[in-house]
Amino acid sequence: MGKAANVLLVAGGSGGHLFPALSVAHALRRRHPALRVGLVTTRHPRDQRALASMPQLLHDPAMQLCCVPHSSTSWWSRLRALPALWHTAHRLLAEWQPRVVLGFGGWVSAPLLGAALLRRIPVLLHEQNVQPGRANRWLGRCADGVAVSFAATRDTWPTVAGKLCVTGNPIRFGEEEVTCAMARQHWGLNGARLTVLAMGGSGGAQAINEALPQACAGLTPTRRAHLHVIHLAGAREAAVVERRYQAIGVAAHIVPFLDQMAWAYRAADVVVSRAGASTIAELAHFGCPAVFIPYPYARRHQHANAAHVASRGGAMVLEQTPTLTDQLTQTLTRFVDAPEHLRAMRAHMAHLDIAGAAERVTEWLCSTLERTGRP
Repeated sequence: MGKAANVLLVAGGSGGHLFPALSVAHALRRRHPALRVGLVTTRHPRDQRALASMPQLLHDPAMQLCCVPHSSTSWWSRLRALPALWHTAHRLLAEWQPRVVLGFGGWVSAPLLGAALLRRIPVLLHEQNVQPGRANRWLGRCADGVAVSFAATRDTWPTVAGKLCVTGNPIRFGEEEVTCAMARQHWGLNGARLTVLAMGGSGGAQAINEALPQACAGLTPTRRAHLHVIHLAGAREAAVVERRYQAIGVAAHIVPFLDQMAWAYRAADVVVSRAGASTIAELAHFGCPAVFIPYPYARRHQHANAAHVASRGGAMVLEQTPTLTDQLTQTLTRFVDAPEHLRAMRAHMAHLDIAGAAERVTEWLCSTLERTGRP
């Protein structure tokens, strides 16, 4: 196979960036079988785990993959890695000769997109969050088009209003159909219990791993008996979290990581999680009401995401403060005693879903190139 790639997708650093890129790659290949797609990501374990979840795409002979070394989260480490990544970006663009480059975010995106702009290759962006990051804000001024997940982003990014398109956020589900009955049978759930799904990203979230078991311990014994927890705790803390639930007598399934999240979402009555953009897109797709605990060190991106969903009735927002455990106990008490609140939230969350986001991004990509005279 030759080196040329019609479309180059760039994403990395977390599943929140990479899963949308993988979904769009799948939609592109399905809609245009003759298309060659290149994907640039990092060797970070999170990215490699996301890649492994879609083997049918990676085994496609028309897919080309390049994994660059990942950097730590410190700015000094990333600055040191920048010259090598800049050189790699120019080499890939020269070898693959893409007609367009579409960036989904992550620190690996900026050098690739900057090099593409210098080479006068059309550049498109997809922003997952309500509030765009600094790199996308800068690149958006020069990009040929910008796709966003939320209509509310129009208000937070006025400089690209003329080339902004609301496509939704592509998610990693598209083929399997899991029903609620199938999922509850899979987990061995009693329909009379309130099922809480707790998660904090692919590596788990220490704050949720600590606060939710403590909040359950604060419930009365009768309420604890009406509760079932599916907790994605991350590999490092799974055993510790399991012991916490055992100590308080709460029925719980503790899972380090789950590739097929549909089985968890379909079983859940409510989800306790961070407020990443991809998480929100998945929750909306499955109509799962949520209690968001935004990650406090992400430049307020998650706070903006959570506030947007809460303003539309699909979620509640709790801050990661010393009172978090008490707030969670009060929230769980309310849901156990009055589950009708969750039914209303479920309807509001489902209303936020933008169906077929991967196909929408594909259509937008093709129409943008035609509009700019670059079919």
